[in-house]
Amino acid sequence: MSYNQGLWYQQEQNSAKSTSCESASEFPSSTSIKRRIKWTTDLHEKFVECVNHLGGPMKATPKEILKLMRTHELTIYHIKSHLQNYRSLKHVQDSMQEVIHQDGSRIKELMKMQDEVGQHLQKQLEMQRELFLLVEEQNKELDEMVKNSKGKTNL
Repeated sequence: MSYNQGLWYQQEQNSAKSTSCESASEFPSSTSIKRRIKWTTDLHEKFVECVNHLGGPMKATPKEILKLMRTHELTIYHIKSHLQNYRSLKHVQDSMQEVIHQDGSRIKELMKMQDEVGQHLQKQLEMQRELFLLVEEQNKELDEMVKNSKGKTNL
């Protein structure tokens, strides 16, 4: 058998294996080779669109997603794995949003308290200024009284 004949023979065997696998089931069996794929932005966007169309990540099933995506390069295993990752990422994002919302509410509450404390301090400063002016005025009056009493005693 020549090199070209051997190549042709291997290609025939490989194509026969792949067609028998595809005809046996819409999805390859767990014993078939699972090839890795790279989830491009476009492919992921199509995935997210299908998931949202099916009611969100918790309602969508891998089989339904695969049917909607109509892509030959994906298997049910690719979809299952990506859906699992997407669900866990979505859960983390939702948790972070909740924490941010709670922290945001807490920050608003703290800012309101800070404003109230600032207003209270402003009132205290005004009162201190008024007291200072009163003390100054009384000091002037006392100085005059002392001056007057010294003047009377010298006479």
